[in-house]
Amino acid sequence: MRQAIKKASSLAVSIILMLMVALSVPLGILAEEPLAALTVVTDFEAKTVQVTGTVDASLGDEVSVFILTPAFGGDFDHLLDSPEVAAMEQAIVVDGTIDITIPLLTVLEGSYYVCLNGPTVLERFAFDYVAATGVALDRAAATLTPGKSTKLAASVLPEDATVGEVVWASEDEGVATVDENGVVTAVAPGTTAITAETVDGGLTAACALTVRTALSMTVGTGETVIVPITAADCVKLSGLRGTIQYDESALTLQSLTAKKGFSLVSEGNRFVIIAPDGAGVTGEVVVGYAVFAAKADLMYDETTLVDFSVINANSENLAPATPFILPVEVKITSVPPMRGDVNLDGRVDVSDAIMLMQYLAGSRTLDERQLKAADVNADSKVNIGDVTIIMQMCL
Repeated sequence: MRQAIKKASSLAVSIILMLMVALSVPLGILAEEPLAALTVVTDFEAKTVQVTGTVDASLGDEVSVFILTPAFGGDFDHLLDSPEVAAMEQAIVVDGTIDITIPLLTVLEGSYYVCLNGPTVLERFAFDYVAATGVALDRAAATLTPGKSTKLAASVLPEDATVGEVVWASEDEGVATVDENGVVTAVAPGTTAITAETVDGGLTAACALTVRTALSMTVGTGETVIVPITAADCVKLSGLRGTIQYDESALTLQSLTAKKGFSLVSEGNRFVIIAPDGAGVTGEVVVGYAVFAAKADLMYDETTLVDFSVINANSENLAPATPFILPVEVKITSVPPMRGDVNLDGRVDVSDAIMLMQYLAGSRTLDERQLKAADVNADSKVNIGDVTIIMQMCL
């Protein structure tokens, strides 16, 4: 669905105009008393002119309001036949006032005249319409995964174009949608074009959007998983900065390392990629690895997301596409604990027997996974018999 940006309710400019001379006075000669005091409101987007204000009673009960283009040469005698008339409407005078909105028939760059009843001289009002000649987006390509969003920015050219609004549209809303502010949200894997079209002139620019699924990996509780750091749509890899977000209740970040050919500087969950000069990628490339350990005490299977964010990307990284680091879905399968390994340290020894005896004495607690390991004889009970078996296992 196409939606228009509204930077403001309208691009309206109010200019108070004083009709300074009588009907018969030649152009440029001012009368002593004004015949009208008008407010002119131009709506550049709607291409209308609203004229309101007071008029002298001598003008009658009905007045003609003329909008003259910047090409007007002063031939008031032939206004009705002149191609230089942008618009003309009859306005009814009510209690000495008029209020009329006139659609413009012709739009040209420059300053316009407003006059009443023909050759009534008044000051020019500045329409200064500047036509749009093009539109540019802040990037030509982008990559997302379903559910992720990014914001595109459109610049209407020239910078002083009178109508600066654009209409956003997605070629395939089953792949991604875009709202009136240029915020793109990925829906499902696929490709689509996100287009900005100028309200003035229908000029367009597009961003090629790729929506792809997150990478997927499987690991058992207590095991190590090596998550690739995969950069996409990055014109210059060197200096690319990122952060890692993950569920600390399910995973422990052990290290960040670079792939051969790259260097990586890290602090906590932040990192900077250092690559050979000029190295870049328009598709995808693995630049490093994040090594995680799945928590050993997870009771059930769990799926968690290792996500990446690009931060402080310099302008060379950003054009013509915004760098993106692919998220990784990690499926953690709950591995049954070793029988007798009550403290879950990967081995069975006297410390396990001591911990179980403390539990039986009521001086400590055990979680569900530890209790499962303590039930050595698999009779669904934890008692002194399990302690005896653990001690025998230690001999």
